[in-house]
Amino acid sequence: MPMMQFSVAPWRILSEDNLRICSKMAYLHVKMGKYIFDFAKNASKTGEPIIRHMEYVFPNQGFALCKNQFMLGEKYLVAPILTSGNVREVILPKGKWKDDLGKIHKGGNRISIEASIERLSYFERIQ
Repeated sequence: MPMMQFSVAPWRILSEDNLRICSKMAYLHVKMGKYIFDFAKNASKTGEPIIRHMEYVFPNQGFALCKNQFMLGEKYLVAPILTSGNVREVILPKGKWKDDLGKIHKGGNRISIEASIERLSYFERIQ
């Protein structure tokens, strides 16, 4: 998400394992910081959202009812696990997509992914 905030210092309340996961996600946020900041500047000028519904970015391609994945700007598709378990289906729009593990996927397909609590599954549009 564009903003990351902690109500309490994580190192004061989290277990070692949970703190490691929290640190990993905070690092991911830093890694995408320039990208997020650029879209925040654009949003302040145009009113365009930073977090975008799939239908917004890929109109008339069957994403109107897709509620469990979203785009961060134009480049990143985020597909978190929102149910119990660690497997989910992701609908990839047409094109080529690289997942957070570096694997390339052909778009225009539904794929099944596995992600533990330690992983936020996301896909970078590369073509």
